[in-house]
Amino acid sequence: MKPELKHHCGIALLVLRSNNAYSKLNALPIFRFIIMLEKQRNRGQDGGGIVALNPQAPPSVPLYRSWKSLNEDPVSELISRVSESINRLTHLSADPINGPVFIGHLRYGTYGDYAPELCQPVIISSPDPRRTFFFAGNFNLTSILPLVNLLRRSGLRAPYNSDSHIVAYSLYSELEEKKDIAEALKNISTLWDGGWAFTGGTGIGEIFVCRDFWGIRPAYYVFNNDFFAVASERPALLSALPIGIEEINEVPPGKALIYSYLQDRLEIVQLKTPPLITHSPPEKKACSFERIYFSRGSDPDIYRERYRLGAELAMPVINTIGKDFDPEEVAFSYVPNTAEVAFIGLTDTVEKLTGKRVKRVKLLFKDTKLRTFIAREGVRQTLVSHVYDITWFRPGYFKTLVIIDDSIVRGTTLKESILKILAKLQFEEIIFVSSAPQIRFPDFYGIDMSKLQELVAFQAAITKLKESSWGKELIEETFEKCKEYLTEFDINGKYEPVNHVKNIYGRFTAEEISELIAELVTPPELNSRLKIIYQSIEGLHRAIPEHKGDWYFTGDYPTPGGMRLIHKNFIDFVEHKNKRPYELEV
Repeated sequence: MKPELKHHCGIALLVLRSNNAYSKLNALPIFRFIIMLEKQRNRGQDGGGIVALNPQAPPSVPLYRSWKSLNEDPVSELISRVSESINRLTHLSADPINGPVFIGHLRYGTYGDYAPELCQPVIISSPDPRRTFFFAGNFNLTSILPLVNLLRRSGLRAPYNSDSHIVAYSLYSELEEKKDIAEALKNISTLWDGGWAFTGGTGIGEIFVCRDFWGIRPAYYVFNNDFFAVASERPALLSALPIGIEEINEVPPGKALIYSYLQDRLEIVQLKTPPLITHSPPEKKACSFERIYFSRGSDPDIYRERYRLGAELAMPVINTIGKDFDPEEVAFSYVPNTAEVAFIGLTDTVEKLTGKRVKRVKLLFKDTKLRTFIAREGVRQTLVSHVYDITWFRPGYFKTLVIIDDSIVRGTTLKESILKILAKLQFEEIIFVSSAPQIRFPDFYGIDMSKLQELVAFQAAITKLKESSWGKELIEETFEKCKEYLTEFDINGKYEPVNHVKNIYGRFTAEEISELIAELVTPPELNSRLKIIYQSIEGLHRAIPEHKGDWYFTGDYPTPGGMRLIHKNFIDFVEHKNKRPYELEV
């Protein structure tokens, strides 16, 4: 339901540690590696890239080969281009196209230009294999300026003004100075505030993967006798490699896994935290929104969590439609496909609690090709209402529709597409259910919802404040507190884990905000009564207890940079500056 919502990227790494690994794959390893990318395509739909490396390639053979695609279906194009390369080769054995090292990336850009050169992995080439460097990341850093300053001091210049190139070249500058990848990572990690999972390595096969201190961005790995492999999601590893799920581990937050291909040795290194961190080690705050919406539901843990998210909403739905509802008059459905498991949890639990068999219908179908056309041609406002088709039940066939979605972020597609379409079926009442709580705060760690003023929950709160006699005063008071916070942070170097923007919501109940959101997203064509039910924060924590990163919903940003940017974002809003709060940092 959210074609406007973009996501962090997907990373992949595969190292073949034995001759037996080749036979176990039962195919050219690069195609198995492409499967790892394909199974993360939910994480990248506007570009991708692959590097194939042979650290022991003879002088007559290239050290590495690379392919990049700027395409809405990058994986298919990468397969085609790799196949063309293979057809031109007469010998595969020593060519890097045969491995043993592969590094890959799928891009879903949240900020920046679109060009093949900006697709990852970033490649810094040199005649000396020790100084050839590869980098790929799923990340957003809350401040890029310290890395820009590091580059200035080193004398290096990144060829493109993109965060991936700035991070890659600043890490490369540290590697040039330290001559040791572990020391380089430890030194530069003090400048990395945000959510990140990085991988890469040098031309001689010094390979690394590392993850942010809070565990915000996901990364998983397997290390056995045959493979060292890394991916942003477990199903990618399970689909591409002959391994069991018990062999897969999380990359530990705040640590780097460093593998030397020539020495065949894996080392786990503790990174150094940024200076403003108040807890050491920081409390793990793995992103809960990953689990709700973006990650693949084929992961067994994510399946169970999404089922529980739906189950948590059963009682609020029953209370809304009434315990004595007629099951012949109430239809239950879901949108988009990622909400299906929550839908199963919701309907199973409604049946369990009421003893009634509910009507489950597949009501909405997404036109993927039209969605791509809209994104590419920039005519979203004209065509967005046609992204979905519906099952054409006779108007009025059901009196009530209960429809569950993963989340409501900006409300644009809900108003301009979904509800306009549903209006044609003339329900008396539509109950729109969100398996996520109200998204009240932006994300600065990777998901492209980085501005308060675009969030429909924030719009509702501001609307209610402006309608009250005391609202203007509260907005001005919050504005002054935000300016004081930035002064203490930027000038005096003081950090407090306090979010003053929470005050905007403080005098309203969640139900009051939900009622106004329903008004804001109702299109003129809709004659049905619209109610919106959101997941509770308590329900979220019960359903997903191990992933405590809930800053979108609570405003509890885990990093100093996140807390800084929420105050900066509110100042920008009051001053009518419609920009991402980290734009000026670049």
